[in-house]
Amino acid sequence: MARADGFGFDPGTGRHRRRWTAYRTERPTGVAYGTWLLSLGELSCWLAFGLYRSDPRLIALGIAGATASVLMLARIRYTSTKPALA
Repeated sequence: MARADGFGFDPGTGRHRRRWTAYRTERPTGVAYGTWLLSLGELSCWLAFGLYRSDPRLIALGIAGATASVLMLARIRYTSTKPALA
């Protein structure tokens, strides 16, 4: 059985709240671009495997995780090129 990650189902650990806070904050610090890029690659592989095996849980995991990764990568890129407020 696949375990959902990213912004999806995460029972009890509160990890999703930390990710949502990292996304919402005006200027995220301590968020590594490379880590999210690695996460995008990994979850894209799970998506491809889920499609190959016709497993809806893996497909959901891949879509949710890849979407979260793309959103975070875009957020990191946007905030790193935006000038800081005085």
